[in-house]
Amino acid sequence: MNIEDLHKPTTTDEELRKFALEKCGTLMNLEGHIALAELSLRSEKATRESIARLEESIKSFDDASEKYSRRIIWLTWVLIFLTAVLAAPEVRSVLPYLRLVLRH
Repeated sequence: MNIEDLHKPTTTDEELRKFALEKCGTLMNLEGHIALAELSLRSEKATRESIARLEESIKSFDDASEKYSRRIIWLTWVLIFLTAVLAAPEVRSVLPYLRLVLRH
């Protein structure tokens, strides 16, 4: 049924009721789509905010990780140097015996 049919003199109350229910249903369906679109936009906004926070956290972690990585590399070189300093006297004392072994 459409709007032109409502103006006919033979339109019954039942037809009017069906028409009204059909139009209300369409309106409610449209409102439901609008509500879903609003929820989708809110969800999209929340997702974008979450991603932005996650990217910020990852960058912060990356900066901290890089800083500690540089410290560990520096400390490794310090340990290598100290090990060489401690081992130098022992190497000097073993060199004469090593020369003798290599000559024979």
